[in-house]
Amino acid sequence: MIDVAHLAKCYSKKTMMISNGLIEKEPFLELTTCIDAFSIDLKGFTEEIYSKLGGTLEVVKKTLKVIAERKKHLEIEFLLVPELNDDRETFIKMVKWIKDELGSNIVLYINGYYLSYKLKTLATEKKLLLEFYKLAKKYLNYVYLGNAGVEMDTVCSCGNLLILRDGWNIEMVGLSENGKCNKCWEKIVDM
Repeated sequence: MIDVAHLAKCYSKKTMMISNGLIEKEPFLELTTCIDAFSIDLKGFTEEIYSKLGGTLEVVKKTLKVIAERKKHLEIEFLLVPELNDDRETFIKMVKWIKDELGSNIVLYINGYYLSYKLKTLATEKKLLLEFYKLAKKYLNYVYLGNAGVEMDTVCSCGNLLILRDGWNIEMVGLSENGKCNKCWEKIVDM
């Protein structure tokens, strides 16, 4: 991964790593020197959830903090699974932690679960996704829903449309080359 990232830099390409955040410290620190952006799964906000799924919450939290401290673009993916991680109070604690420890401009995707493989829980209802979206928006500026059939564009705090989204296709319409709003010049992403 490091070799490919360095090669991409030779061609002025950006790199993004998708991970569950459970990675040994030394190789991860080396990755942060050459990866531009990270998408990290945050499965829940209790050790109990991580013990069921494998891993530890504290390791993931440390990974997220290092990414933010190194000023890398960070997006957090939260798969909302009914009866697993749908406790509202725990979710609010998670979102407050993100705001306080990582910043209110961190991107949070709240994704709907659908029946798959071994887990036979019913799919996440759109109503529940929208409820969690509203909870998160009280603390974070950039919250999006995934697997919900809802398109959500990125809009600056000044109201300027920044990123137009259509499924997996995105179009940068209001961002400067250095990641600032082209209307008010607020820093949105590190580019």
